[in-house]
Amino acid sequence: MTPHKISILVRADVGRGAIELLVTGCLTAPTARILSAQIARARDLQPYEPILVDLTGVQHLEPAALEELRAAEAALTADSAVPLRFALPEVATPCPLSSVG
Repeated sequence: MTPHKISILVRADVGRGAIELLVTGCLTAPTARILSAQIARARDLQPYEPILVDLTGVQHLEPAALEELRAAEAALTADSAVPLRFALPEVATPCPLSSVG
């Protein structure tokens, strides 16, 4: 079975107005945990900058992964007044690798 892969590009330019995480690949529950850790690291870079997680470039998005990210969002915003936003694809396509096995 081919493993799920995720790629995360972090843009944290000073004065940009937000830290952006551009995500591509396959967003599943396991890769969502990796993304959650990167969101927390981005928060450490510039604690007072809003964070935008752009998921519009993902190939596949599992509902469980989105739930996990929403939980991470709730945890991060509970500790900070700085917003965390998600840009979602118009259509969330389930990953065909999830049904293999």
